[in-house]
Amino acid sequence: MEGKLTWRLEWPAKWKIFGTSVEPFGKDHAAAGGSYDSGKRIVSEIFGGKAPYPIPYEFVQLKGVGQMHKSTGSSVTGLDAINMTPPEVLNYLFLRVNPQKTIDYDSGLGTLEIADEYDRMERLYFSNEFTEVEENSVRAYAIAQHNNLPVKMPLQIPYKHLVNVVQMTDSFDGVLEILKRTEDLDNMNDTDIERLRRRTKCVKFWLEGFAPEVVKFSVSKDMPPVELSAEEKAYLGILASKLPSVEWTAEKISNTVAEEAKATPLGSKKGFQALYKVLINRTSGPRLGSFLASMDKGFVIGRMKEASL
Repeated sequence: MEGKLTWRLEWPAKWKIFGTSVEPFGKDHAAAGGSYDSGKRIVSEIFGGKAPYPIPYEFVQLKGVGQMHKSTGSSVTGLDAINMTPPEVLNYLFLRVNPQKTIDYDSGLGTLEIADEYDRMERLYFSNEFTEVEENSVRAYAIAQHNNLPVKMPLQIPYKHLVNVVQMTDSFDGVLEILKRTEDLDNMNDTDIERLRRRTKCVKFWLEGFAPEVVKFSVSKDMPPVELSAEEKAYLGILASKLPSVEWTAEKISNTVAEEAKATPLGSKKGFQALYKVLINRTSGPRLGSFLASMDKGFVIGRMKEASL
């Protein structure tokens, strides 16, 4: 009771002090005689102020679980959401939805999807080429910046790609070193670096506590203890001889590993599985072309040679 009373007094006091004109709040505070109703009288009759325009909103729900609130025993807290999602992306997640609709927060793969959606809206904003259907989402992107809109299109590193890169190194400098193999970072400014650093931190937090196992991997520094068939060894030997002359880009690498796999009894699927086995000790993993392009060429070729023996 004491906590509720403090809240009902603090809210109208802040309205008066900060001159608040609009106040969003959960729909439970909008009930008759609730926090907003009592605060409206207090700010007027005691503080001589004016109540802000109310915007009641629906609850946030953890996808597939229910209301996202500590009292329900939710496995994901608001602080978790802040730590695993870049702040501007989290802002966008809420702003893109009508306040009267429930927000389903997905702490799994949905975290990657919302980041990708945010980046797409950012591109549309700066190109000024969007449909009427996309207009509200683009506007949500702009509002999500808290009046600090970038003056030009920021450097974008696909979030899903960053998830892979973060798992290939232990440091932010390592992240930059790996990205330089596939991305043009020459025009990065301090703002771009800080944004990338913040996203890297969020990705690490997500991977450590909320990412599904399907996206997790670890590059084996030494040849993992896997059994390879004669066909797999032969295929990896072919790649060891072909890759040195291949331009080290995702597209060129992808074409080469696919073409060579198709030309063997293994076929593409089993050929790719052989590559994943000797690199991450699994039979599946990140998109292969981009993954290999992010790695040191000498390391990849050396592993192919070792595995073919």
